Amino acid sequence: LREQTDARGIVIKQNLQPDLPLVMAQTVQLEGVIINLISNAMHALDDSQRSDKEITITTGVGDKLLLEVGDNGPGISPQVKG
Repeated sequence: LREQTDARGIVIKQNLQPDLPLVMAQTVQLEGVIINLISNAMHALDDSQRSDKEITITTGVGDKLLLEVGDNGPGISPQVKG
């Protein structure tokens, strides 16, 4: 996805915690989820007039393992929120 984010002027910031515990998961399915989250963030940023478009990927561990994909796009419109 790097070529797509570069073409859109989107910077990917990674806040990755080192030495995370291993998880039992279907790698291909987990990869698909992450790709979809990043793709959704890219599309949200397509609608943004910001010059500093960013997608942030964060990992961490507390009570559970954390994987977070966020963007600084316009958010969900009030009409969609209902």
